[in-house]
Amino acid sequence: MATPTKASHGTASVSAVPPPPGVRANPGPFGLLCFGMTTCMLMFTTTKWSPGGFLPVVVTYAAFFGGFGQLVAGILELIRGATFAGTAFSCYGCFWLGWFLWKLLEIQKTVAS
Repeated sequence: MATPTKASHGTASVSAVPPPPGVRANPGPFGLLCFGMTTCMLMFTTTKWSPGGFLPVVVTYAAFFGGFGQLVAGILELIRGATFAGTAFSCYGCFWLGWFLWKLLEIQKTVAS
């Protein structure tokens, strides 16, 4: 419905047009990249394909890319309404954050003794 408004040079009609919906990017590829890269790096240390000093790199990578990255991707998927992808990414993100904390405590225990 048009609402007339008074301007200095006459009347103008202003229509109530809603703003266009915001276009958001798909966080799914980012979540899958976080999952794949972190899992691959862990596989390299588990199978002993990488040198022994590589574990701290994996632990840090698991915290930020695997943990926080997937958690953010999961939350963004839930905002978009993708329940399955949001739940999967959020759960894997929490897993990687837990794995990081476990390894961090294990490293600190080794250094302390």
